[in-house]
Amino acid sequence: VDCIRAGVGTRLLEILSTDPEGFPRRAVISVFLDWLREGHPEVLADPEQFIAGAIQAARADLDWEVKLTGLELAAVFAAQTFGRFGLLEGSRTACPSSAGGSACPSELLQTFCRVKLLEFLFGALHDCDRPVAQKACQILQVVKSKICKDSCLEQERRLEQDATAGTEEEPQGASPSVLALPFGDSAERSFQDADSLLLTLETIDLEGLQRSLDVSSDHLEQSPRSLLQDILSAAGNKEENEADCY
Repeated sequence: VDCIRAGVGTRLLEILSTDPEGFPRRAVISVFLDWLREGHPEVLADPEQFIAGAIQAARADLDWEVKLTGLELAAVFAAQTFGRFGLLEGSRTACPSSAGGSACPSELLQTFCRVKLLEFLFGALHDCDRPVAQKACQILQVVKSKICKDSCLEQERRLEQDATAGTEEEPQGASPSVLALPFGDSAERSFQDADSLLLTLETIDLEGLQRSLDVSSDHLEQSPRSLLQDILSAAGNKEENEADCY
C-alpha cells in the first residue's frame, strides 16, 4: 500500500511539473492542497520533501491558477509550521522572550529555506497577475508578523504613518521595496540564508505594497509580459484552448 501511495504522489507531481494542459495541473495542485490539510500519509511521510516538490513545480508554472493554489499550499504549510513551534492564533512573536527564544525565528526561517517557501513568496510579488502578487503579499505579512521582533513591528507602524498622507499618490507598478529584492543567483543565495531573509522581512514595506496592489488597475494583468506568459502557456498544446477553457 505504501508503495502504491508513493507511486501516486510521484505520478501526480510529474503531471504537475510536465503536463502541457492546464486543467490536469490545476487539479493536481488542488489535490496536494487537500492532502496537506487532511494530513494524507503521502504528506506525513516527509512533509518538507512533499512541499518542496509542489512549490518548485507551482512557482515554475505559467498558469496563474496553479500559482495561486500553490500559494495557498504555502500558506497552509506555514500555518502548520507555526503551530509546531507553539504559536497560537493571533500571536505576533515566534517565541517568548525567555532563554533560547531568539533561536526560534532562525529555526522557523531555516524550515522555510529548506522548502524554498519564502523564495516562492518573494518571487510571486513580481508576478504580472495581480491576484498572485496580492496573495503572496498577504501571506508574507502573516509570516512577518509571526517572525519579526518588536523592532520590526514598530518599523511597520512608522511606515504606515508615513504612507497615510500619500495613499492617493501611490505609483502604478511595483513597489520600490519589491524592485530591490534580489533576482537570479543572488536571490537563490539570499533566500537560503536565514539572516538575509530576516533582514529582508524587516525592511520590506509589505503594507505599502499591499496598498499599491489594491489600488492598481488591470495594467499589471494586461501588460505585454503577462500576455506573453499566457501565449507561452497556451502554445504547449494546440488543442488546449478547445479542451481546457477557463
